[in-house]
Amino acid sequence: MPTPIAIRTSPNFDGTMGTTSTEPNPELGVVIKSQAVKALLAAAPSASNIQISLSNDLDGVHPTSERSIYNHYGFVAVTATATTGAGNTVTLNGQFNANQGELQMVDIER
Repeated sequence: MPTPIAIRTSPNFDGTMGTTSTEPNPELGVVIKSQAVKALLAAAPSASNIQISLSNDLDGVHPTSERSIYNHYGFVAVTATATTGAGNTVTLNGQFNANQGELQMVDIER
C-alpha cells in the first residue's frame, strides 16, 4: 500500500472549513499526476502527449489544498487525456484518495 502524502495543514485548524489552508500541496500534485500517467499508460501503452488536470468546484482554491481535500472528503478529482499511436484520444477520469495515497474510481474512455 502506498505511503500517504503529508497534507500541508493550517496551524490554526480547529475542525472547521474556514480554518483550513488554501495553499497548494505541490508534492501531492506530483504524486497524483504520476499515478494518473501510470494508469493511462497501463490502459493505452502507446499513449503520448499526456495532459493532466486536477479540479475542484471551489473558486480560488487549489485542488491539492487542505481546504479542497477537506471539502471533498479526502479526494482530488483528476482528468488525464492522451493520444494513442493510432491517433485516438484516451481519457482517464478518477479520484485520488489523499487518505490512502492512491488513485481510485478510475474510468478510462477510448
